[in-house]
Amino acid sequence: MRKLLVSLSLNKQRFLTKVVIVLNEPWQWDEEDILLLIAEGEKESLLLD
Repeated sequence: MRKLLVSLSLNKQRFLTKVVIVLNEPWQWDEEDILLLIAEGEKESLLLD
C-alpha cells in the first residue's frame, strides 16, 4: 500500500485514474495486475527524479 501512495504523489492523471479504479474495484483486479501497476508507477517516478 505504501508503494501505491508513493505513486499517487506522482500526480500523473493517467496513473492516478488507474490507481483509483484499483482501490474502488479491487474485486476486478488480481494481485499480478496490482503489482504491474506499482511497477509502472515506480518507473514513472524514476523518470521524474
